[in-house]
Amino acid sequence: MPAVLSSNDAQTTLQPSMGRGASGPSSILALTLLHHPDLGRVGARVLLPMFALGQEEALSRTQPALLGLDGSAHPLANPYVSRRPLRLVPGSKGGVTLLAESLNYRVDGAPGTGCERLSPEDIERGVLLELGGRVLLLLHRVHPGGPSKADDLGLIGISDAMKELRGAVRRVGPLGGAVLVHGASGSGKELVSRAIHQLSARAKGPFVAVNLAAIPASTAATELFGHARGAFTGAAERRRGYFEQAEGGTLLLDELGEAPLEIQPMLLRALESGEIQPVGASPRKVDVRVICATDANLGALVLAGRFRRPLLHRVEASRVDVPPLRDRREDIALLFARLLEAEMAAVGASERLTQADPREEPWLPTEVTAALCQHAWPGNVRELQNVVRELAVRCAGHDRASLPERWTSPSTPPPRSRPPALPPSRIEPEQLRAALRRNRWRIGATARDLGIAKNSLYALMESTPGVRRAKDVEEDEVRAALAACGDDLRAAAERLEVSLPGLKARLRALQDG
Repeated sequence: MPAVLSSNDAQTTLQPSMGRGASGPSSILALTLLHHPDLGRVGARVLLPMFALGQEEALSRTQPALLGLDGSAHPLANPYVSRRPLRLVPGSKGGVTLLAESLNYRVDGAPGTGCERLSPEDIERGVLLELGGRVLLLLHRVHPGGPSKADDLGLIGISDAMKELRGAVRRVGPLGGAVLVHGASGSGKELVSRAIHQLSARAKGPFVAVNLAAIPASTAATELFGHARGAFTGAAERRRGYFEQAEGGTLLLDELGEAPLEIQPMLLRALESGEIQPVGASPRKVDVRVICATDANLGALVLAGRFRRPLLHRVEASRVDVPPLRDRREDIALLFARLLEAEMAAVGASERLTQADPREEPWLPTEVTAALCQHAWPGNVRELQNVVRELAVRCAGHDRASLPERWTSPSTPPPRSRPPALPPSRIEPEQLRAALRRNRWRIGATARDLGIAKNSLYALMESTPGVRRAKDVEEDEVRAALAACGDDLRAAAERLEVSLPGLKARLRALQDG
């Protein structure tokens, strides 16, 4: 049975998974809910720990129950999702085979065929499963454990990367020393810095953020450290710099890599001794914790002569790395849902996100979320915020939300690699039936689909219960099928689950006999 995590203790008593893959031996196969008519359910998850031990799992309207961020567990429960399950069958080397009777699903945007073989690489990347045009899930691997929603520090995300980030923030927050927050532009470095501040003994003190890239080199010293009255022409009053403004609290120096070389020794002195020297005044002590943030490779800047090595060593003592959005696909949908709720409230259109009748066409279609989850997000969370804001303003008055024209061809994930064909002895009965159904029971097409010879397929059909060739169907059953289908041969073949050429040959044999 799938495992549902406790909302208070996501680190369950489940044994570590034996699954293999790039994420390590302790990873567990999981399904994470990315889109649902009830946006409050986005982020719900179910772990499938027994899958690595050979147990197949079923995904349908009624099973499994996914644990939401509010601590409640529910199945998908949408009338457009089939009750007939999409079966997840263990494949070779950590792969997964999807088997289905109902074809009302899509895999990474492609229509379901009834039998898809997903490689271990596909699972590591994460595979999008769309069910009934209403629900979107991510099939992927995760590590069990981690904080619940109640202590997410304001850093939204359920991915392993976000769990690691919150762990790093918790470790450095109470320490009190300087911290370097490194991450791509738009990834949320200031939000992480604020979380570090809130976990420190200085939480009740000020949090002052300054963008060093926006300060001209000529005024950087006075902006940061202040100046005395009369220090220079025009200095009519004493000015407190950013360090003094942050007294008793935290100073965030954003875009550290853009700090002018001239002030870097002053920054080093402030970090090492807690002492600053305002322009035209004597040195003085300040009680400030400094957090530095950058997206630059400071080591490369040192080699280029644009950054001083002693300052690099000083700020790198405690480092927190913020993951890019592209590395945490399961967080994209959750961030999208939360940002959209806020933006729709801002434009007075929150009612668009509620659906009284689950059979109604939703305002927010699944394909919007799917497109966002397939985007590479070079601008990270900031880019996502801009997309959500534009969508809310543009579509609030429409019956259906859509992405702008430039989003009609999102950067899609790499195509799934096709695992090598299985030998006939390893083809499961369900795989055989799905392949026959997919190819309308045509022998040649099915053999090519499975990657086996025709004679091997014939032998496999002979040994598989419930699978037969048209020549083996009794005459009474043939006549009954024709009568039920109004003598439509194609429909009768579908009903009998045999190929159309085979049924025609069987009828000729009956007539000749």
